[in-house]
Amino acid sequence: MGEGFWRPHTEMFQTLNGVVDNIWMTACRIASRGGLAPGERLPPNLKGQIGDGYHFCRNIAMNARCNVIASMNDQDVPNRRIPDGCVDAYEGALLCFKADGEIAWAHHYALHNGE
Repeated sequence: MGEGFWRPHTEMFQTLNGVVDNIWMTACRIASRGGLAPGERLPPNLKGQIGDGYHFCRNIAMNARCNVIASMNDQDVPNRRIPDGCVDAYEGALLCFKADGEIAWAHHYALHNGE
């Protein structure tokens, strides 16, 4: 995500229809409605497009006909290797988009004890 893959590509997820139940997107602010903050600039190596992440994730859910769970916040990835099949600890708001594009749930997670 963010490397040349954006909203017009969400139809490719139709091939996952009936194959997966959930898609987890751990990318920073992938479900955010905002673009860049005032004064913020794109990294020079970014190949994607700034857009509405909420609609991006919603379209993926509708095309794949499954739940899409996606972050609305930046993430702090620790300087350590994360084992295969795992994700790092998460802090912030998550949205779960249902297969019909509606929100199933929203939850805010906080790290405890400095974890």
